[in-house]
Amino acid sequence: MLRAFSEVFPVLDLSGELERLLEFVQVSRVTRNHEYTLVHVYLESEKLIQKHFIFELEDCIKSQLFENDPLEIKIIEKFHLSRQYTPRKLMSVYEDSILLELRRYNTLLYNLFRESQKEFTEEDRLELGVPDNVIAEGKEQELLEILEKIFCERCGLNFHVSAHRVEPKENRRKKLLEHEFEQEVAAITESYAASKEKEKAGDEDGEEKTGENEPASSARTDRAEPDEAGKKSADKGKIVDLKQKTDTRKSRGRWQKTDGMYAKRAFYQSAGRTEAMRKSSDPDVIYGRDIVGEVTALGEIEGESGNVVVRGQVMTVEKRELRNEKILFSFSLTDFTDSINVKLFLSQEQTEELEKDLKEGAFLMLSGMVAIDSFDRQLTIKNVNGIRKIADFREKRQDTYGEKRVELHCHTKMSDMDGVSDVADIVKRAMAWGHKAIAITDHGVVQAFPDANHA
Repeated sequence: MLRAFSEVFPVLDLSGELERLLEFVQVSRVTRNHEYTLVHVYLESEKLIQKHFIFELEDCIKSQLFENDPLEIKIIEKFHLSRQYTPRKLMSVYEDSILLELRRYNTLLYNLFRESQKEFTEEDRLELGVPDNVIAEGKEQELLEILEKIFCERCGLNFHVSAHRVEPKENRRKKLLEHEFEQEVAAITESYAASKEKEKAGDEDGEEKTGENEPASSARTDRAEPDEAGKKSADKGKIVDLKQKTDTRKSRGRWQKTDGMYAKRAFYQSAGRTEAMRKSSDPDVIYGRDIVGEVTALGEIEGESGNVVVRGQVMTVEKRELRNEKILFSFSLTDFTDSINVKLFLSQEQTEELEKDLKEGAFLMLSGMVAIDSFDRQLTIKNVNGIRKIADFREKRQDTYGEKRVELHCHTKMSDMDGVSDVADIVKRAMAWGHKAIAITDHGVVQAFPDANHA
């Protein structure tokens, strides 16, 4: 249920641009974790709000409402933007916000995105030229996933992003440091050579003065030469061994280079795992394998709890097209003790098949891995093993008393700030319980009468 921000936080003291931006913002829900260390506030807005305002709002809520509580405020914003916004136009006005968010989240990702070349081949297709360095080796995939979250889930746009490696730009600071290092090495080498010359000159003077020590001196020199040679050989062997290990890691690693493009081998292998979407003969299983295990209530899930079996009713369903022709199919599930988000990565054919049964209002049982998204800190079910259709498990209230009562004081949603139910639902519930009549007593108004009469 959406409520105005000012209704949910009536005592929050805001001013200036932030107050104006929040005038038409609505709150869909407010949740907290079991340890009461993290509070999520879910906002929905028709207008784009820059990230520095979101961070400012988090600080205001924390300082004014939870000053003495050791908890963190995390706002999850969702924008319903007009059709004039395309990913290309959004990037032009929202790039600074993305950089600010990445900087707070992870400095490596921030630098990787900032130094990448950004080119839109189409209005909804972004090609990132990622610097070919060690940072990209471990962070490129995560960066692409975060960009998809921002453009697809937060802003509701169809967005495709891919990446290729480019030669990194020349770093003046790095070049200066390398030059200073070379100078230090040259100075050390020169000093070492001078000390050797001085030592050699001292040895020659000693040999002239004490001829009887010549054999011993020669013996020491003979012994030193093979030691020095052995040390150089060992060092060379270490270098060769290190190079071999590095080459082996590259050949067995997650990245392979093909036609100048780097691809994450594991990612493409995992992408093929969903081809056989249904692996059960049970017609009620609409995805994956049969589900085995005891059902866990969503209200009992505390943090990352591994693989669980849950059931619930689907509240919302969303799908977004991603790179590599994959579809992000996400839906929210509630068992009326709590709710949770579920994410699937499917092909277009699999999505069309799943959409037939996975709709808003459907009751499902599923098995998957509970994980906390490191970017937005939301509890999510990923790596879904199976989804099964089930019957409505809610226990409906019954009126079993022999003599039925008549409710003579009932408010509908037409009573502002008092009733929340639709009059048709109230009338149908009274009929289901066998009541002969019901009195609607809204606050001095009769707006509900036509709907009540039709019901």
